[in-house]
Amino acid sequence: MARRNFYEIINDSTINIKAEYDRLYDLYHYGVYADDSINEWVEEEFLHFDEDFRKRTISLEDFNKTFQFDFGSVSHGMTIEKLILFCEYLSNICNQLIKNAKYQLYTELEKDIQLLREAIGGCIDTLGLMLVQNEKIVIYVEKNPEALAVAEIVPKELSFPILEYNHFRLKGDLNKKKQILKAMADNIENQREDIRNINAQLESQLYQLMNKFIRHDHSKTEYIMGMSKEELEDVYDDIYQLWLLAKLEIDNRDRRKRMKGLLEKING
Repeated sequence: MARRNFYEIINDSTINIKAEYDRLYDLYHYGVYADDSINEWVEEEFLHFDEDFRKRTISLEDFNKTFQFDFGSVSHGMTIEKLILFCEYLSNICNQLIKNAKYQLYTELEKDIQLLREAIGGCIDTLGLMLVQNEKIVIYVEKNPEALAVAEIVPKELSFPILEYNHFRLKGDLNKKKQILKAMADNIENQREDIRNINAQLESQLYQLMNKFIRHDHSKTEYIMGMSKEELEDVYDDIYQLWLLAKLEIDNRDRRKRMKGLLEKING
C-alpha cells in the first residue's frame, strides 16, 4: 500500500470542517460574553497594529482585500486548508489586538478571546497540527517530532523555517522549499566530517543531494531537468528528512558517549 502523505491524511479526517468554521466565525463576529464582538474591536484598533503586520493597509477591510482573506459567514465549499488558514488569521489578529489595543480590553471581551483561542486550539489539535511562532506571526504545521527536536538545537533564525517547511501552503512551492533547504545546507556544511564519522552512507547521500539539487543550477544536469515538479518535490522532502536525521545523529553522539560512561560506572 502506498504511503499517504500528510495532506491526504488530514483531508480524510472525520472532522466536521463546516461546524468548526461556523463555530470560529460566530465566536469572532458575535462572541458569547461581551456586548462588542472581537471583530468590532479589531476594526476599531486596526491602525494601532504593528506596521510590519498590516503593511500599508489602513483598515481591516483594506487588509482583508489586499491579502485576499475572504472568510464569509457561509461555509459552503469549506476545505481543510481554508479552515487552517482561518485559524491562523484569527490567531494573529487576536495577538495584534491584545498586544496593541489603545484601550484596555474589558473582562467579557478577554473571555471571548480566550474562548476563541480554546476553540482554535481544539480544532488544530484534532487536525494533528501544532502551533509555531516567531516574533511576528503564528502558523500551524504538521506535528513532526524530528523537526521539533532539531529546531530546539539550531540557531534561532533557522528554527522557524525548519518547522515552516511542513506548512500546507508550501506543498508544491518548490522555490520556497529550495530556499529553506539552502539555508539548512549552509548550516550543516561545516559538519560534514562529523556526519561521515557517524554514518558514512548518510553523509554521502545527503551532501551529494544537496549539491546536485539545492546548491547547483538544475539546468546543468539533464536528468534533473527531466524530472516532473512532483518528482522534484519528493526529492526535496527526502533531503529535508535526511538533513534532520544528520542533525539528530550529531546531537546524539555526545549523549551516547555520556550514557556509555554512565553505564560503565554503574556496571563497574
